[in-house]
Amino acid sequence: MDGDWSCSYFKNGVKKPTLLVAAPTPPPWAGPEAATQTLLSSPILSQHFTLQLLRTNLNTTNRDKGRIRAETFLQLFRLWGALFWRLARAKPDRLYLHLSQNWQGFLRDASFILWGNLFSIRIAAHFHGGDFAAFYRRQSSTGQSFIRMILRKVDRVLVLSERLRSQFDGLVDPQCMAVVANAVLETPSLPIAKNSSQITILSLGSIASSKGSGLLLEAGERLCQMYPTVHLELVGEVIQVDRNITRDAEGNKLPSTDFLRKPASERIQLYPPEYGDTKIRRYQKADVFVLASYSEGWPMAVLEAMSFGLPLVLTSVGGLPDTLKEREHALFIPPGDAQALEKALAKLIQDPALRRLMGENNRVLARTVFHPDVVARQLIKALES
Repeated sequence: MDGDWSCSYFKNGVKKPTLLVAAPTPPPWAGPEAATQTLLSSPILSQHFTLQLLRTNLNTTNRDKGRIRAETFLQLFRLWGALFWRLARAKPDRLYLHLSQNWQGFLRDASFILWGNLFSIRIAAHFHGGDFAAFYRRQSSTGQSFIRMILRKVDRVLVLSERLRSQFDGLVDPQCMAVVANAVLETPSLPIAKNSSQITILSLGSIASSKGSGLLLEAGERLCQMYPTVHLELVGEVIQVDRNITRDAEGNKLPSTDFLRKPASERIQLYPPEYGDTKIRRYQKADVFVLASYSEGWPMAVLEAMSFGLPLVLTSVGGLPDTLKEREHALFIPPGDAQALEKALAKLIQDPALRRLMGENNRVLARTVFHPDVVARQLIKALES
């Protein structure tokens, strides 16, 4: 949905600067889309800026991300027209957009940056992924030159954590970078009938090789054999062919998994994407949240799980180790290590006191460090500095 997100163009009698947010919003429901929606929910941002939103989604499903088709160019032409109209009519003072780590998204982002330069607008590009450096290394010398040229035209590159600054070493002046985290809304609890006799392990997000879903199914089958009370639930869109993230941090091709194969245990279930109250109840019924991804920035699903007071088992990727501490918030494992994944989950299955401690720590962290108003102030500071 496009449109103005503010009630007034003035603050204390002074005209507020206009911020054009050119970014994806749901659907599809994935990290960058949810991050935009959550950030725009903060009244702090609309108090400081006159906000306008241009929805930049090129796909309606997560499985099509990174895929270039004829319809992609048609949609891109439409977005160019909408962007030109906004820039010429509203004359925004600043342009905020997301920065992608696949060619489909980066070409869109690059075109937006060039349009913004044409209108002499200050531009902030927010990177929500976890491995821009790998994306850059895989390109030809011509592709790398193009990426460097585009990045030089951005006034501020934003990353989700301090650790992710290194993704732009040699590409962006450190003085032109800032950290702006993802935010999570505090979701009200709903009445549920939780089964205290079982332990539910939840993974919510795309079901794909890049998310480590194959390794999780492998570890889950062994855990279900060892612990008769354990249930594993994977909730999300099944992506058989992942075009967005295809290699690990070392450049190795990710293992493929047939996610349409029925799991060996009846206590392992795959569910389609869930939203609203259905998703809230799914989180409330869970005892442990797990994400075994090969590449992440700062996943929205992890933030949501934290807001529901869940302990975490995570791969040590992206910005996660910056904020979360071992055994205080999460148990960390190396990407691609099924045995370490099984061991970490078994530890939390066996230790309810540790589950409670980590869950409460996560709830507090989500409501303080990652509150939308806190993150909105980070963005305002980055845009104004």
